[in-house]
Amino acid sequence: MYPVGTDSRCDVDPSRVALWWDPKLLIKLSGAAACHLASRKRLDMDVLIPHRRSLVSGLVAAHTSGAREYETVQSNSDPLLGGGQAVLEFVTFSAISFTQLFTKPVSDLSREWSLRG
Repeated sequence: MYPVGTDSRCDVDPSRVALWWDPKLLIKLSGAAACHLASRKRLDMDVLIPHRRSLVSGLVAAHTSGAREYETVQSNSDPLLGGGQAVLEFVTFSAISFTQLFTKPVSDLSREWSLRG
């Protein structure tokens, strides 16, 4: 089982950051510790899982080493918020398009004519 809610320090050398999780030995390892154990044939590097703390779910996930994951897309909690967001985006992009009609009409028209011909 993968450790949940633990720190990201190496179990062999706590002064180093854990980059690997060994599901066989159930320990977190730094790169140096994993390399040392593998060179002495105490560890199989093929079974190691990259160790990463996920900030999206609050759980520790094993996907890539040393990275933190952040939520980048905000999801709407109900249809009212989703509808409001769609209307706001429509109004915003319509206003931007309307102002660009007067601020740079020549460049847009020349680009349109070059695509047709």
